[in-house]
Amino acid sequence: MKVFYLLALMIPLMSSCDKRTLCSNPPATLTLAFVNENGDNMITNNELAENMFEFKKELGGNKNKTIPYDIDGNDHVVLRELELSNGIEQYKFLSTIHAFAFVVEGKNYEDCDGVYITEVLFRDVAYTQKDNYFQIKLIRK
Repeated sequence: MKVFYLLALMIPLMSSCDKRTLCSNPPATLTLAFVNENGDNMITNNELAENMFEFKKELGGNKNKTIPYDIDGNDHVVLRELELSNGIEQYKFLSTIHAFAFVVEGKNYEDCDGVYITEVLFRDVAYTQKDNYFQIKLIRK
């Protein structure tokens, strides 16, 4: 009988929740592999070390914010904290080898909290979209 009363109290609480509070999506991530002219991974062959590059999010008015990244087991760079919004965000990749800009377009999920990536465009660099990442060809300028 106690279980029946407990369920009777919980059902109105659960059904009164907004649909958006019952689900959420993980933050959008962007994975990049940096290769040289021969297609070799530059992190794997030590041409590009972790202290040789950084990512910046452009905030406007000559202001920007450093974006943290991880390097996964495949020596791909994973941007996990893009702080996307519904619309276009501008970023820069800065390194001792080559610098370039890129934009990421995000869109809100319709039924849940969160933003997903709809498009990524890189400027002034050769790239190829693979299954789960972008392969960026860095050539020393």
